[in-house]
Amino acid sequence: MELEIFIITYNRSSFLERTLSTISNSKLNYLPVTVLDNCSSDDTRSVCEKFRSIFKSFNVCSNKKNIGLGANYLRAVEMSSSLYTWVLCDDDYLDFSVVEDIFEVIRDGKIELIHVGAHPQADWPYSAQLKTPRQLLADGYNYFKYSSFIPCNIFLTESFDTHSIREGYNNVVNAYPHMPFFFKIFQENKLVYISKRQIVTARTDGQSYAWQQWILWWLQTSKLLSNPEDVRLAFLDQWGGELPDEILEYLVILCMDNKEHRRIIQGFIEDYLPRAVKQKFAKKNFLPQMKRSVHSIIGDALYSKSKRFFKKS
Repeated sequence: MELEIFIITYNRSSFLERTLSTISNSKLNYLPVTVLDNCSSDDTRSVCEKFRSIFKSFNVCSNKKNIGLGANYLRAVEMSSSLYTWVLCDDDYLDFSVVEDIFEVIRDGKIELIHVGAHPQADWPYSAQLKTPRQLLADGYNYFKYSSFIPCNIFLTESFDTHSIREGYNNVVNAYPHMPFFFKIFQENKLVYISKRQIVTARTDGQSYAWQQWILWWLQTSKLLSNPEDVRLAFLDQWGGELPDEILEYLVILCMDNKEHRRIIQGFIEDYLPRAVKQKFAKKNFLPQMKRSVHSIIGDALYSKSKRFFKKS
C-alpha cells in the first residue's frame, strides 16, 4: 500500500461523517482508512458502520479509555503499515480536486515529508516546491507552523523512527507529539514537497483550549530543538517571525497567574528571544498599556489580581 489514512476522533460524529463522506466521494476512496475512536460516547460507532461497505479497506479501532489526542496520534503512527502515513483530524475541511502531484511523489518513495495543508488563507504561494526546511524558511514559508498542524503532514512511515515516537510520547503533555519527528526533518535538512493545491484547511472555531495554554505548549515544544537559534526560529515562526504584542501580553498574564509559568516564561525569553522582545517584556511602561486590555482578556477575577501586580511594578 502506498498511502494509509488515519482519522483521530472523539465525540464529533457529525464532523467525522463529513470527513468520511468527503474521502469516499474522492479519488482517494480506494485507500485504506482507519478511524481511531478515543472512547466516544456519542454515535461515532454507528456513523462508522455506514461507511464499512463503501471503502475497500476500512477499520475502526476504539480505545477502551480516552488516551488523549497526542497518544491517539502516536497510535496511528505505530499501526501504519503503508509506505506513507497521513493522520487526519475529524473536523477539518478537505479538497481532493488536485492530488495527482502528491501521488507522483509518493510513488517515487524518496521524499520523507509532504505538506498539504494550513489554516485558512487566501492563496498557496509555495505550490509544488521541493526544498529543505531551511530553504523554505528563508523563502518565507512557515515550516514549523504548518508542521504543527497535524493533517498538513504526509510522511514516509519508516522515517518516523522509534526515537521520534518515544520523544513524541514525552511531549504529549505539550500537545505536540508529532513535532519531535518534524524537528528531526528540519535538523537533518531533508527535502519537503509542497502540494500544488492546499488540500486540508483547518477548522478554526470550537477549540477546547485557551490561547494562553496553547502558547505555553508551543513554547515548551520549541525547546526540544538543541540549537538556541533554532528554538527562537521555531517559536516565532507561528507568528511569521515576530512576536505580536497580543502574544506578549498573554505571556505576561501567564507570569502573573502562576509562579511556575513565570519561571518558565522568563527563562525562555531571556535564553531564546531577541533583545527587543526582552526589553519590551521588561519595560514598566509596557505594563500600563496591557492593563487596559487585561479586563477583556482574562475577566473580572484575574483583573482584580492584576491590579496588585501593576502596583508592585
